[in-house]
Amino acid sequence: MLKKYTVNIIFRVLCAALLAFPLSVQAAPADDARAALEQRINKVIELIKAPAFTAPGERDRQIEKINAEILTIFDFEEFSARTIGRRWQAFTPQQKQDFMGAFDNLLVATYLEKMDSYSGQSVKYTGSRTSQDGSKVEMQTAVISEGREIPVSYQMILKSKGWVVYDVRIEGMSLVENYRSQFSEIFKSGGSVEDLIARVRKLAADTQAKNRKGA
Repeated sequence: MLKKYTVNIIFRVLCAALLAFPLSVQAAPADDARAALEQRINKVIELIKAPAFTAPGERDRQIEKINAEILTIFDFEEFSARTIGRRWQAFTPQQKQDFMGAFDNLLVATYLEKMDSYSGQSVKYTGSRTSQDGSKVEMQTAVISEGREIPVSYQMILKSKGWVVYDVRIEGMSLVENYRSQFSEIFKSGGSVEDLIARVRKLAADTQAKNRKGA
C-alpha cells in the first residue's frame, strides 16, 4: 500500500498546478479542453481568495460553494470506474452510487484541505496530446517548485456535458492508479465492497471535519 504522505504530495502538487494553470492558444480540441478547465479553475480561485473563505462565520457556506465548483472539474463516475478497475463491473448499481458518493466527497475534501498549503508555485504549459478521434486530450504542464520542475499532466475526456478530467499524472504517477493500489489492499485482506465504502466515507468525513475547523 502506498503511504499516506504520497497521496498528500500528489494533492499538494495537483492543487498548486490547478490554481496557477496558465492557458495559451491551441488548436481544437485541445483548445476547447483547456478553455473548459480554465473556466472552472478561475471560479475556484475566485472563491478561495474571497474573504468568506477564512471568515469563521462564513467559511462553511463558502466551502459548499467551492465544493460545487470542484465537482465540475472531475468526472467522478469515470474516476471511480478507472480507480476500482475490473472489480467495478461486479459492483451492484447501488454499490456504484454509494462508492461514487463517498469517493467524490473524499477527493473534494482532500483537494480543499491541500489548498491551504498552496504557496504560489508557478506553472508552465508544456504541451498536449490528442487522441486520434479527438475525444481525449492530455494537457501537459510543469510545476516550478524550489527550482525544480515537476511534470503534471491532466487526462481529459469529452463527454456530453463537455470536457472533464478523469485522471492526473504527477511525475508519471497516476492518481487513479495510486488510489487503486490502496483500495485493492482492502479486497486483498478479505474486505467487501461495503468495507471499502465505509472506509472511504470515514476518510472523507474526517477530512471534511478538519476543513470546517479551518485547519
